[in-house]
Amino acid sequence: MKHSLKQSTRPTVENARKLYDMFMYSGLLQVLTDRHAYLTRLEHDLEKALSRAPEGTLRINRCKNTLQYYIRRSADENNGTYIPAKQKDLVLRLAQKAYNKKASALVSGEISAIERFLKNYPDTVIEDLYDTLSPARQTLVRPITETDEMFVQKWNDTPEAEGAGYDIISDLYTEKGEKVRSKSEVLIADLLYRHNIPYRYEHPLYLDGLGTVYPDFTILNIKRRKEYVWEHFGMMDDPDYAARAVEKINNYEMNGYFPGDNLILTFETADQPLNLKLIARITEKYLLQ
Repeated sequence: MKHSLKQSTRPTVENARKLYDMFMYSGLLQVLTDRHAYLTRLEHDLEKALSRAPEGTLRINRCKNTLQYYIRRSADENNGTYIPAKQKDLVLRLAQKAYNKKASALVSGEISAIERFLKNYPDTVIEDLYDTLSPARQTLVRPITETDEMFVQKWNDTPEAEGAGYDIISDLYTEKGEKVRSKSEVLIADLLYRHNIPYRYEHPLYLDGLGTVYPDFTILNIKRRKEYVWEHFGMMDDPDYAARAVEKINNYEMNGYFPGDNLILTFETADQPLNLKLIARITEKYLLQ
């Protein structure tokens, strides 16, 4: 399969930044490093298997509806020596040997390609240049691409919208000083706050088919520059509440918010409260990588 790059749109700073983020923050460099380690192990295993393979090569001949197998023990042999049916194991080993040789060549080629790429990829790219400048110089220039700090500041400067339209009657406050509706929301908010993950509480969002909703949290993954909605459903043992939750989740999906992509969902019942370890694992997977 041949790979090619086709320029379909005029490149812009914004598009370039998105491509860079996809490359760096999707973990592609780590994927390549892991792939190299896997291929290196595979190359070793193939070399070991080839060292134990029998001498010679396999020739297959079709005679009417029957396959006949021959072994060529030297390069100047044309037809080779017939392998009787009772030596089927020799046929299998020779076939595997031929396959392993081709596989070894492909593996070696891919290892070399990855090594060339990683060797030539620069330690500093244009998106990182501004951060390498001294503070004095940073005040004198305008970076070609927004730094993470600039991006977060712009995200945080989004005008505050009106809340959900009904008062929060609880006496629960987060470490950030916000009043929230449940102890589970306190757990989520405090963990986000401790990790310096930007978030908005009950920021309005319009969904076709449902109207304006107020997600528990709208969150920014700084590394990926990606926004997530986190909804916590805290009374799933209540049939009416659960039915409304399903309706809401379905509407999220119809509007392009999908669990595991840009929508985070957590649930609890009276017997199964929200687990802090689960919140930590979710935060690590979706918001810190």
